Amino acid sequence: MSGPSNDRANLTMDLSNPKQRSVFFEIHSDMPRESCGSEESTLRALSVVRDILPKNPIVADMGCGPGSSAIPMAKAMPDATVFGFDLHAPFIAECQQRALQAGVGDRVIAEAADMITPPVEAHSLDLIWCEGAIYNCGVETALARWTDYLKPQGYVVFSEVVWLLPAQDRPVEITEFWQEYPAMTDHEGVVSAVESAGYFVLESFNHPEQDWDNYYGPMEAKLSALEAKHAGDPDAAIPLENARHEIRMRRDYAHTYNYRLYVVKQR
Repeated sequence: MSGPSNDRANLTMDLSNPKQRSVFFEIHSDMPRESCGSEESTLRALSVVRDILPKNPIVADMGCGPGSSAIPMAKAMPDATVFGFDLHAPFIAECQQRALQAGVGDRVIAEAADMITPPVEAHSLDLIWCEGAIYNCGVETALARWTDYLKPQGYVVFSEVVWLLPAQDRPVEITEFWQEYPAMTDHEGVVSAVESAGYFVLESFNHPEQDWDNYYGPMEAKLSALEAKHAGDPDAAIPLENARHEIRMRRDYAHTYNYRLYVVKQR
């Protein structure tokens, strides 16, 4: 994050620290979404597979957050059942509430669970969705594990952050920023991981810049109030400063990386 301190080593997040964890989730609570994206991008990716899914499709949104993808999918497919899985229980509660408000509470079933070992029967899912969360275990690992839950020749839609420039052309600051995700690669690297896991890419596209604004805009609007609330607390300063820095990195280096949505199918 940007801010008064240039000593990034002293701003490493430690979510086992109760105060840091509490403030981190203050930043991320009551947000419209928990990753770069939009309803328009979700529906664009869904349109690739919507008409070729079977009737009454069963969908699982892995790392569903507050339901920013699950709910538009349920609205776009009136015959679908959409499960949402996320380890953070408050996100699950928020997803359920938003689904009820959107009139799809009977078809969006959210549960606190690990997205890699979801509580669903083997080979029961027609479509697995994962926006902004596959980095938790890596593309190849996630796709290989999800094979056990998909019906034969099932579909997965996921978003992954990718480099837009070759390594030699990336500024040092953004390269250092993304060292926290050493598996990060470019589009060709993601395609290679998809194929190694036994899938192939049907379509992919980069998120438009507005999708980043949808995520960082509401976050930035919260930060000043939280900084005033926690003024003088060095533990609270760490997640707040990291959020500022993350936003600045995107603004300064948008030409170097982006999230990309992939629609893939089992071979």
